[in-house]
Amino acid sequence: MSLKSGHTINPVIYEEAVKQYEQFGGNRVGTIRLEPDGWFFTSPFITHANKVYDFKFKPTDIVIMAFPKCGTTWAQEIVWTMVYNPNLDNPKRFLPGMMRCPFMECEFLMKGLPKSLIGEGSLMHDTFVQAHPDRNPDDGIFIQLAELTENPRIIKTHLPFSLLPPSLAENSKIIYVVRDPKDIAVSYCHHSRRLKSLNFFGTTSDFVDHFVNDTLVYSPFWKHVKEAWKLRNKPNVHFIFYEDLKADPRSEILRLQNITMSLKSGHTINPVIYEESVKQYEQFGGNRVGTIRLEPDGWFFTSPFITHANKVYDFKFKPTDIVIMTFPKCGTTWTQEIVWTMGLPKSFFGEGSFLYDAFVQDNPDRNPDDGIFIQLAELTEDPRIIKTHLPFSLLSPSLAENSKIIYVVRDPKDVAVSYCHHSRLFKVVYSPFWKHVKEAWKLRNKPNVHFIFYEDLKADPRSEILRLQKFLNLNLTDRISGDYKNKLSTEDIEKINKWTTENTQEMEIDFKYKIRNV
Repeated sequence: MSLKSGHTINPVIYEEAVKQYEQFGGNRVGTIRLEPDGWFFTSPFITHANKVYDFKFKPTDIVIMAFPKCGTTWAQEIVWTMVYNPNLDNPKRFLPGMMRCPFMECEFLMKGLPKSLIGEGSLMHDTFVQAHPDRNPDDGIFIQLAELTENPRIIKTHLPFSLLPPSLAENSKIIYVVRDPKDIAVSYCHHSRRLKSLNFFGTTSDFVDHFVNDTLVYSPFWKHVKEAWKLRNKPNVHFIFYEDLKADPRSEILRLQNITMSLKSGHTINPVIYEESVKQYEQFGGNRVGTIRLEPDGWFFTSPFITHANKVYDFKFKPTDIVIMTFPKCGTTWTQEIVWTMGLPKSFFGEGSFLYDAFVQDNPDRNPDDGIFIQLAELTEDPRIIKTHLPFSLLSPSLAENSKIIYVVRDPKDVAVSYCHHSRLFKVVYSPFWKHVKEAWKLRNKPNVHFIFYEDLKADPRSEILRLQKFLNLNLTDRISGDYKNKLSTEDIEKINKWTTENTQEMEIDFKYKIRNV
């Protein structure tokens, strides 16, 4: 019998089968080898092998791999905390680790256990059925949990690369943990005595013999390690040595950030420094979900942006798209309404489009949990009018080459007042302001990029709308400054003016918003 991985299934030789029966109560279900690599498993793995090999890994997945007792669960908890619980207050932290970070092939290990541990009435079974009433737990609770868990999925496995789909090594982020085999022998022996699915009752020396003779489940150890070692230089593969993690956890966790906390845009995700996180918690109720910076640019966001960043970066912009970009409170919505009113089709900000039930009614084949707004941006009729506050560096590079872009900028003193008022209702993110503006300013001379200054639009809307009309190739028929002087102190105005001067010397604009030398 052969598997989709190319391995054939052979029963172990008689003498070894007798040892397994005598020393491992949990292995009395039968033992097999998968050739040509010699992988050693209990017989129930046969029914799960092809399901695992067919599993669809995603580029956003973080897969933690190791031979048993190398530190997989420790690494899993570190990674989950970095991604989902940076402020240590996520209510899901109390759930069992296997529900937050599914152990994808665990089902076969539990065959032969008392039904109460995994069957109806157990925490795992009943929680799964309640959360996924349309799924059949008999199809494998753990592999379905791995499929259904929120993105980015953190998945744990003890399987080697050769029993997993080849796409894994090409697409997903992989953390491989290895440990001194002497410590593995001690830990795995102790674990095998306590775990009913193994139920080892031989001596420690007996266990060492099984380890070095490759007759433990998931053996052979060195084949397991060498398969991963060959891939160690791939940018999506990260090796951790248990001993290094134990000796210097801070350095190893910082190294982990480079793979687990990196985005397709090339940015790495860093929690904000403690002092700043305290300020955010005290002053912004909406930011208590956690705050992050995306380096090297220093973009400031709340933690939930992590799960959306790659979706946004992968968004397929079209040449017919009209994308309205700004830092918050620079006039995005005003500009959006002007463009839409010019006679273009209804944008995704139209009546009813914010409502969950309207989305479901209009798009019954779509899952709103995959992101209503990004799907609306995809599905709205051409030419699509799309609004974003994201900077160019967090969006697909194709945007700047293909679509029509309207970038709106505003006097930062007025932005400060408007954003302050806005932030009493919503969250403050998208900084740094000047980095945002400068990225767009570099592209201002491209034929598909159109700059609007809020003050010009306010002072002479007709002229600015005519400029917009020309940019969009549309045919239409036929002195008021910001109010920051009434809202900001002299000291605050001087502070922002100084900051503005420092950041705009090379930009050829002043902040009466008159373009110089152009």
